Amino acid sequence: MTFEEVAACHNYENILLPDVTFYIRVSEGEILRRLSGRNEDELEAFEQEDFLLKVNSEYEKVMERLGKDRNIVIIDGDVSIEKVAEQIQTYFEGKV
Repeated sequence: MTFEEVAACHNYENILLPDVTFYIRVSEGEILRRLSGRNEDELEAFEQEDFLLKVNSEYEKVMERLGKDRNIVIIDGDVSIEKVAEQIQTYFEGKV
């Protein structure tokens, strides 16, 4: 299904849109680094390298398209969980 087909299924007149969307961007290099320490036999289907890289690429396209009409905050996901949380907290501190 294409992006246009998925978007056409939504009637945005009746759907509440969020005030902000956080997109936690993880680079392909970081995806591969995180997978490298895992036993391939233990990975779920959605954790396979090819699948994850394709999903990552598609999310980039969607964020680019939606970013024109929505408040999307891009968060650096290549850092620790604590640093990701700090980035989100910093956003909200700036909104108070």
